[in-house]
Amino acid sequence: MYKPVPQVQSSNEGEDSESELFNSSTLNFEEKSPQYERSRGVAPQQQMEQPSMSTGRKIALVFSIVNCVVFIILFLWILPCDFDTCKATPHVKTKDWEVKLVGKGVQAMAMASSPTSRLKEMVILLSSETSHIVSTPYCFSNESNSLLGIRAADGKLVWEKNFTDAIQYINCSLIDVNNDGVDDCLLFPVAKRLSSLNSLTGDVMWEFHFPPYDLKTKEDSDLQILDIDAVADLDNDTIPDLAIITSDSKKKFFIGISGKNGELLWRFPLNTSCIAISQTISITYVMSNPCLKEPPDFDRKNITGRFLANGRSSSPPNLPPCLKCDALTSGIPKARYLFHRSANDFLVRAVVDCSTLGTTVKKTILDT
Repeated sequence: MYKPVPQVQSSNEGEDSESELFNSSTLNFEEKSPQYERSRGVAPQQQMEQPSMSTGRKIALVFSIVNCVVFIILFLWILPCDFDTCKATPHVKTKDWEVKLVGKGVQAMAMASSPTSRLKEMVILLSSETSHIVSTPYCFSNESNSLLGIRAADGKLVWEKNFTDAIQYINCSLIDVNNDGVDDCLLFPVAKRLSSLNSLTGDVMWEFHFPPYDLKTKEDSDLQILDIDAVADLDNDTIPDLAIITSDSKKKFFIGISGKNGELLWRFPLNTSCIAISQTISITYVMSNPCLKEPPDFDRKNITGRFLANGRSSSPPNLPPCLKCDALTSGIPKARYLFHRSANDFLVRAVVDCSTLGTTVKKTILDT
C-alpha cells in the first residue's frame, strides 16, 4: 500500500520564505506610498510642482472680485446720491446754538416745520437794518427789510433775501407749497401782493396781486390782512389752498387763492353792516354768519368742512412799521425778546439789544 512520505521542512526554509514575503511587501509600500517617503524626509518631484489654475477658474475669480467692488460702489455712492428721492440724509446733529446778527434788528420770527425730518426745519427771521431815530425809544428802521433762513438743527445761515418794501405780514406754518416736506412762508409787503417763499432756499414761488379795482385804497398802507387760513385742496392740485380776509379803510373782502400757484379761486366783498363794531372779523366768523351774503357760485358748506385743523399756528398780527425797544432804565435800553417753540421740543429765542442795535438768536433743546 502506498503511503505518502511526510516532508520535513527545515526552519531555515520557513524563515527565508517569510523574509522574502516581508521584503516584497515592504518594497511595494515604499514605491507606492508618498506618505512613507515624506515620513523619511524625501519629497518626490511631483509633490513640489502644484498644478496651475485653469483659465475658467481665473475668470471666475476675477469676476467675483469685480462684482463685490461694483456692488460696494453702487450702494454707497451711485444709488443714494444720483436721485433727489434717494439722497443720503445730511449728517447734521440737532444741538444748541447761538447766532449773532450785527446791525440787524429782528422784527418777527417764524418756524417752518417739517413733519418728516427735523433736519429740514428752518427758522425764518424778518430783520431790518438798524438806525437811531431822533426820538425815544429807539426804533429799528423798516426801510430795507430782509429775510434770513437759519437751519434749526445747527444754526447755519442758509440764505438771505432782501426786499425793498417793508413786510407787514409773515406766516410760515400754513402750507407746503412745493410738497417738499417743509412748510413754506407767506409774505405780505406794502406793495400789496401776497408772496409764497420757499423756506429752504428763499426763492419766491408765486405772487398774488390784489387788484386795485377790487380794493380801492387811497394809500397802500391802508390794506391789511385780517385773517388767513389753509383749506383742504379745492382745485385738485394736491396742495392746500388759502382763504384770506383783507381790509382797507372802506371795504373788507373774502378771497380764496390756490396754494400751488396763487391763482384766484373766489373773491367777494363782505357785508359788514350787520357786524358789531367790537366784533373781530375772522374766517371762522365769516363762514358761520348767515348775515354775510356770498355769490351763488360760492359753496359755503363745502368749504366750511374743508378747513385744515392740523395744529398749525394761528395767523400772527400785522407787523408794526418799526420795532421799538422798551423805555430806558437807568440809561440802559432793555432787550426785546421774541419766543417761538417748535413741535420738536426746542425753543428759539431772539434777543434784540437796543444799545448795540443787534440781535442774538439762541436755540435751546428742552428736556423731555
